[in-house]
Amino acid sequence: MIIDCHTHIFPSRIAQKAVHDLMHLYGSPPVAGVTAASLSEHMDQCGVDRSVILPVATTSDQVRSINTWILSLLNDCERFIGLGAMHPDFENVGDELERLKKAGIRGVKIHPEFQFFYPDEERMFRLYEAFIEHDMLAFFHAGGGGTWLKEIHGTPERFEAVLDSFPKMKVLAAHFGGYDCWDGVEKHLLGRDILFDTAYIFKSDDGTKYLSDADIVRMVEAHGSEKVLFGTDYPFRRQDVEIANLIGLDLDDPDKRAILGENAARMFGI
Repeated sequence: MIIDCHTHIFPSRIAQKAVHDLMHLYGSPPVAGVTAASLSEHMDQCGVDRSVILPVATTSDQVRSINTWILSLLNDCERFIGLGAMHPDFENVGDELERLKKAGIRGVKIHPEFQFFYPDEERMFRLYEAFIEHDMLAFFHAGGGGTWLKEIHGTPERFEAVLDSFPKMKVLAAHFGGYDCWDGVEKHLLGRDILFDTAYIFKSDDGTKYLSDADIVRMVEAHGSEKVLFGTDYPFRRQDVEIANLIGLDLDDPDKRAILGENAARMFGI
């Protein structure tokens, strides 16, 4: 089973605007469509069994509506795994997490750069306590990832502080612990009780700001393959290309199977 644990799609009514905004922020167009139908078709083409949808609420008043949309997606397509949206300023955190949990959702996506918070700042603590209480995975965007950023909020040092303060919280730091912050990942996070994904870490044609295959292998072996999940950052990377990149690594086959799907299946109860 192949599970892509890091994908982004949008409702059809805002898909065109979403593409425009993403191109403005990241300077490059998506390589595939940004709707549920587009992702489903892409999965068929690439041999992906399940995809995890990661929503981001840029304001607190978007949380409930985004989560309602996520729940509708799961009703329409059993191949999608949904995470909930959450925002640092959302008030009724416990009630919303309970609604998500009753629907079978096991985690929420939070984004330090879009939501303007430092992971270890005190105002986040009530959310973390609620995540622990409801047994929810905290799925963080980690590191940089856009030329528009003047400062990186989600650094490895700050995630280390979160792990120290909230050792019972399930944490996933995307982009192998922090996009373009991998020296810090090695110093502060490697080997800790934290999940990473492989989204947007493999070299592209220009080869800049991405980990080399040798570095990925070395870091997987140091961290533990059981704590690494396959992710692509769809629609910015093709799923088939990223599967080939993972399979091409100098890792043992059991490690590749674990990363490609077994770890995510265990995490999301599949």
